[in-house]
Amino acid sequence: MLHSINLLEELTERSKDLNKLSVEKALVLFEVERFFIGDTCDRMAYLKVCSAVFPNAKVDLFTNQPGIAHLMKNNIYVNYLIISEAYSQINFPQYDIVICLSHKESDILSHLNGVYEKQGDSHLPKVYSIPDLNDKNHGIKIIFPPLPITTEEVTADRMEIFISKTEARWANQWLRNAGVGKEDSVVIFLDSAGDRSKLMSTSEQFELIKQILKYQEDKILIYDENGMNKKLFYISWLGAKIVADRFIFAEKSALRESICLMAADAIRMIIGPCTGLMHCASAVYQHMLSANTRKENEVPVLLTYRGKVQDPIDSPYRWWGNSLCDCALIVASEENGKRIRELSEQDREMSNALNGLLPAQEITGMLLYSHIQKQYKNKLKQQ
Repeated sequence: MLHSINLLEELTERSKDLNKLSVEKALVLFEVERFFIGDTCDRMAYLKVCSAVFPNAKVDLFTNQPGIAHLMKNNIYVNYLIISEAYSQINFPQYDIVICLSHKESDILSHLNGVYEKQGDSHLPKVYSIPDLNDKNHGIKIIFPPLPITTEEVTADRMEIFISKTEARWANQWLRNAGVGKEDSVVIFLDSAGDRSKLMSTSEQFELIKQILKYQEDKILIYDENGMNKKLFYISWLGAKIVADRFIFAEKSALRESICLMAADAIRMIIGPCTGLMHCASAVYQHMLSANTRKENEVPVLLTYRGKVQDPIDSPYRWWGNSLCDCALIVASEENGKRIRELSEQDREMSNALNGLLPAQEITGMLLYSHIQKQYKNKLKQQ
């Protein structure tokens, strides 16, 4: 371990001299214990940061999570993607710098020590930890020196998901095959979350759906990625005729397919809880705006709803303050007990964001749909 400590001192000293324009080859080490879509979307915005800060560099990405491939496909900020848990798959001497966004920095240092003992320090890259520009605490223990960048050097740090023209054509054709006509529009309704406390109650989800069916002409797309036969469940709540006429089910869809469907021309609104697929929706349309393939008025309604969660300091602004998604908060109200309000810039202050916040189970379908009609009436296809 003494060697690792000495090596860390050497790496820290060497890191003080960094010419950002001279960096030609960079590696981002992205490792997490579990793959959460929202967390990954949040952190992968740093790839755009690296591209901005090191304009002459090709950036490779190493990750221990295969699911990230669904988010990184076609990404212009990634030169090469390495999916492995073994650092031996990395040729460290070929890189000018290595940037760590990992919970295993001590293991990385130990591996680099082995490289150092075999090849000497002249074959080692500069190694940095990436600072958290969004002030989000990801629980990562940092031992390498921070990468010397500031928010002023970053033009934009929203995550982007790159949908190719081929994937967009596939999504449009998939919906046509499912019965969506040229004049039809579609609402993607996300009805699940890894943490059930983020969800409205089942009865109120269906009350919201009934309001959409009553006042809008849209068809409703439901993701059934685990093949749970959600269609039968929806029939039990709404009846076979309504489900046959107005619903589409994407059964056993891969994550990438679910993401591509969000980019289809017929999508009018995407609504769901504070969950990873809503972050994907924001990232899909962020790229379309950046690439000028959609205008702002052509972006569908992107709405997530949020209540109080188990973590007492998990502020809604942390996740949605820099997102294309609007965030509807359920809060206590003196007049009628509770109301919906939009997340705003004032919610940067955590005490304001959490003030009066109620659990998501307090959201009613009527209350949320009233908010939707008030905020987005001109963007929705009314009956």
